[in-house]
Amino acid sequence: MFTLNEITKHNVSSESSGTSESSDSSVEQNDTKKMTIHLRISDTTFVPKRSLRNGVEAIPKYAKREHHIDQYIGEGEQTFRWLVLAARERLVALYNFNKGKLRNREGMVGIPGAFIPNKVRSEDPETDNEMLKGSTILNTVLRNGDTIWIEFNQDGGKVTKWENETFYQTHGKDFVEERDTYEVVEDEDDEPEIADEEFYNSRKPKAKTAKKERRRSFFLEKAVESEFKAFFETKQTYRKCFKVDWKKVKKLKWMKQQLPEFKACISKHYPLFVNIYQFYSATGEGDPFDMGMNDFQVLLRACNIGDVYLGSVWYAVNFHGKTSIRPSKDSESVDHDTDKNTLSRYEFIEVLFRLGAEIFAKSKEMKAARKKRLEQERRKKEMEEKLQAEGGDVKENEDEKDSKAAAAPAAETTSVSRTFLNTNQCETMLECIEAMFNIIVEEAFNTVDLAELHYADPDSFRRERLYFVEVSDVFLKYSDRLYTIFTEYADKSMDRAHSTGSKEPKLCLEEYYDLLNISGASKGLSKGEITLAFVASQMHSADPLGSKRKRASDDNNDRCTFMEFCDCLARLADFKADGYGLDREVSIEKLPKLSEVLETFLNKLCSGFSRSFWNANPVQSYAKYVDVKYGGYERLRKKYGDGPEEGRSEDDATDEEQRNRVELRSQSAIKMPKELEERINTRDALRRKEYLKAQKIIREQKLKEEVMARRRAGSMAGTNSGRMSKR
Repeated sequence: MFTLNEITKHNVSSESSGTSESSDSSVEQNDTKKMTIHLRISDTTFVPKRSLRNGVEAIPKYAKREHHIDQYIGEGEQTFRWLVLAARERLVALYNFNKGKLRNREGMVGIPGAFIPNKVRSEDPETDNEMLKGSTILNTVLRNGDTIWIEFNQDGGKVTKWENETFYQTHGKDFVEERDTYEVVEDEDDEPEIADEEFYNSRKPKAKTAKKERRRSFFLEKAVESEFKAFFETKQTYRKCFKVDWKKVKKLKWMKQQLPEFKACISKHYPLFVNIYQFYSATGEGDPFDMGMNDFQVLLRACNIGDVYLGSVWYAVNFHGKTSIRPSKDSESVDHDTDKNTLSRYEFIEVLFRLGAEIFAKSKEMKAARKKRLEQERRKKEMEEKLQAEGGDVKENEDEKDSKAAAAPAAETTSVSRTFLNTNQCETMLECIEAMFNIIVEEAFNTVDLAELHYADPDSFRRERLYFVEVSDVFLKYSDRLYTIFTEYADKSMDRAHSTGSKEPKLCLEEYYDLLNISGASKGLSKGEITLAFVASQMHSADPLGSKRKRASDDNNDRCTFMEFCDCLARLADFKADGYGLDREVSIEKLPKLSEVLETFLNKLCSGFSRSFWNANPVQSYAKYVDVKYGGYERLRKKYGDGPEEGRSEDDATDEEQRNRVELRSQSAIKMPKELEERINTRDALRRKEYLKAQKIIREQKLKEEVMARRRAGSMAGTNSGRMSKR
């Protein structure tokens, strides 16, 4: 707008052309040493044009704040430009400017008065356009005691004509600040003048260094979509989930006596129990996101806990009484599951406690009955020995022999049954529940194929198979078509759910089945396997029941985002590579690289849709979507890093890479059971063996090429030496 030189520039030479005669006549009429003018400075920046109360009533002009200032100008040889800038400084001094925080009702327009005046007016408005120009000398127009009105306004608007002529030079539509001109004094010793064009052309332009292009990470949006802003399920994730679930669990009387001990017992195994609940819920025939009674009994049989009557336990867990519609202000509202036939995540934790109490009570009865039976047998044996010692004849009739023969197989059967219900020897309730938890941890996934990669810890698949540079490149290759397919079927999910949310659509399980069946990518995969891949790819939500009351476009455990959709496709490709089956025996074999099988699977998925589908749904750019949503990829990268796959390659199986894998495993919130740890170590050994074998082949090939190169060099040297000898 203006420079410091213009603010301080106030002495203008009286010898300027066209001003000397008028200046002399003015000085004769006025006292040249005592020339003072009256300034009326008005600031309309914070003054509204209409009443703020009703917005209609106009505010009269006299309501403007006007400051009366007497300005001494000496001989008056300054210009009007100097006068208005001096008035600006006086206005700034008049403001009691507080440099602290502003209140809400105070105007936030910058430093008050720190702007250029836009209007100047005298006592004779008819001659203002000709006489009150910025370059006009004051004593040519004003006399001692005259009044000048100056108006300031910082609300923003068009540049006025007077302001333009005073402070700017116009070049078309651009406003360029007027610069000072100085008289050039020639000197004999001065250097020869150099034209501007020659001077600037002589400068060599700086060599522009090409910026190193960073590799684009496909998985970077995973951290944004996650509820806890991370690429993996962190300890904080499970800690928050446990806090929500523990608040909903009903605390029984026998639990309240040792509540901290019971809480510590379940919190130690809680992350693994969440994934056990997720897996066995998805393997049943009912809702894959809730556990039915049949699913729970399958878990008990897999863990060899024993047959326990679940009727009373099941319905006691699912009974929540009458919930108040309007909870009190002091009490926190808790969302309970209203389905009485299935278990939610927190109900699964509660049913384990009740089951442990039921087993402890029943095993106590069985122990008492066993003790009573042994005592009877001991007394009977003592009686027989006593009779034999006295010389009595002890004979067994035929009926007693038959009853003993019939009881013998039953006794053998009882001795063979080694369930926890029969072998429990715990003395307290806490010991019994802790022992049952340990059995579930060790036995739940022993007979499940690929449990160490997909189910016990869903992050294990992301660490060991997914987050690699080659896999990211494959997804980037198909990202546009995958995003188009996802948005089309996610919109169908939202239409079916009657969603009116403004967020990105989410894909539900039914439409997920449809797109795999229509494309033909589900060939060779059962519905159970597809469901397991969908469930395992979901990032955990702290309170899924609370989220169900929200819009369908909000993320939850029963619908997936685009990143979770791609995670699910990668798991399906891994299932196909392993020949996975729910009825298949567990076998640990070397798995092929995920990038290879994934490209084949995605190619089949995208090419399986007809031409009419692609005509109706033009391919959308996923990279453009990310740039528009997050303000550019670089902004996203600076906030969340280069991506989880940065620096990781599927072909790398060196000692350093193995140390990195072990470090990532140590950061996991889930402690793997011993059986699953052995499977992971076996897979590491197979991968390491294959890597060393490939490195050996490369070394042998390189050595062979070096030997052949030496032989060629020797033969060429011999030929040259032979020619020289002949000559």
